[in-house]
Amino acid sequence: MTPISFSFSDGSDGECQLTNKRGAWTAQVPSTVYVRKSDDALQVRCRTEGGRETINAIPSEMGGKIIASAVFLDFGIADAITDKHRQYPKKQSLVFKTLTGGTKFFMLI
Repeated sequence: MTPISFSFSDGSDGECQLTNKRGAWTAQVPSTVYVRKSDDALQVRCRTEGGRETINAIPSEMGGKIIASAVFLDFGIADAITDKHRQYPKKQSLVFKTLTGGTKFFMLI
């Protein structure tokens, strides 16, 4: 499991639903939630207490551990099966923006 800290850039409180192929988690914002690593993106659906909603994804990246595993230990087989070589960014700031016409979205920083 890997920790990811979530906060809204404007200081709002809220809740996020997080999913990947390894599981689903609910997190209060701001907070730190532990998720299982996966080779797919972490899907994020959030709602502030003020009612703003958004959907986005955090991409999974390959960590340097797989290189050491491939060279020195088991050719990376165990990490490839368990996705332990994958990682998500450890900190996410959820920023809401308003576009022309009132459409709202958020971006991850």
